[in-house]
Amino acid sequence: MIRFTFAPPELRSDDSEWRPTALMETISRHLEGSDQAQSQRAVRAAVTGKTETKALALEHLVKDGFVSETDGPRGATLYASVTPFRVTSG
Repeated sequence: MIRFTFAPPELRSDDSEWRPTALMETISRHLEGSDQAQSQRAVRAAVTGKTETKALALEHLVKDGFVSETDGPRGATLYASVTPFRVTSG
């Protein structure tokens, strides 16, 4: 018998790098409300904050499995919600 267990991604407890968790949640909520994947430019335009911090937040969301990253048209990278990120997730 084969068993599968599905669970949300977990943040690594040994990762001491600072994370912009409030912005990560804002981006996650934005992507959750979209019916299609969005470019980084579209995400940055829709969410307030410093450009560098938004890029870092999106990078962590992808690395931790909350957001997927796929190739889009004309070399764009598209982002979509996989599972909701909440500040209390970590």
